[in-house]
Amino acid sequence: MQLLADWERFRRALTDRGPSLGLPLDATDAPTPDQRALFGTPPAVRSF
Repeated sequence: MQLLADWERFRRALTDRGPSLGLPLDATDAPTPDQRALFGTPPAVRSF
């Protein structure tokens, strides 16, 4: 049960703070190829 609670807490934090962490939740909000080349970014987050 703790695993499920932790996972839900993680999902909430990612939804709330994902953009400030550089994790685009929407593919249209992802950095441009030039920005990715300059700064490097993680791939877009996929919902489960």
